Amino acid sequence: MEQQSKKNVLPPKREDLFQELVTFHKKRKLPHLGSVASCFDILYDLFFFRLTPQDYFILSKGHATSLLYLLLKYHGVISEAEWDRACRNGSPLAAHPPFAEKMYDNWMPFGSGSLGCGLGLAAGVALGCLLQKKDPPSQVFVLVSDGDLNAGTSWEALHLIAQLKLYSITILYDSNEYQATTHSTEFINHSSLKSYLSTLGYHLWEGDGHIPSDPPWYQIQTINQVTQPKFFIFHTKKNFRLNPTMHPLATHYYDGS
Repeated sequence: MEQQSKKNVLPPKREDLFQELVTFHKKRKLPHLGSVASCFDILYDLFFFRLTPQDYFILSKGHATSLLYLLLKYHGVISEAEWDRACRNGSPLAAHPPFAEKMYDNWMPFGSGSLGCGLGLAAGVALGCLLQKKDPPSQVFVLVSDGDLNAGTSWEALHLIAQLKLYSITILYDSNEYQATTHSTEFINHSSLKSYLSTLGYHLWEGDGHIPSDPPWYQIQTINQVTQPKFFIFHTKKNFRLNPTMHPLATHYYDGS
């Protein structure tokens, strides 16, 4: 993958982009379309309306990697040929974010696995940028899932981010309420999440992950200006844009067939 400048591109229609993803999954019999569907609008808005070339994005929710690859293709970071080979045998663009020096881009800086690693990595990136006194300053965005918040490493990182005052971090929480085999409340109940994060000193925002807010979340000035780490909670559905009669759990391993 050659290093390329991020293109200024006109956003494609959401439905067209999503259908391109469905086709990608069908051809490969690649599961986790529900994981992609729930965060699709969050990342669409982030990549087409908010991210700048100097910003960082970390995908902690690794099951949505196909969406990341597609967005990187539209911004000229990966080629059409690399997109076509992605998630096939022999391609460095694996089904989870890859680790390979030649694949590096600040919108895909780490091989972060399936879940649980992104917040710690984001803390390291933000601290590095702070120590380097980058100008203009880089913002660090990280997408997390319900499963991420069950990992002890995530909670260690949440505390560290607050303690070190890493205000450049914005955590995007795709709260679709389901994990691989059960509803999230049947595993670890996060009902006290907001009050706990407030106690740590996070700036909280909450909204629908599919219907645009007013103003849109990505235009909220506090992303750059507030002197707190940010935690944005998006309420989403795993079957959004898929079959509405399909149970959310069934979409987790759904490949679009």
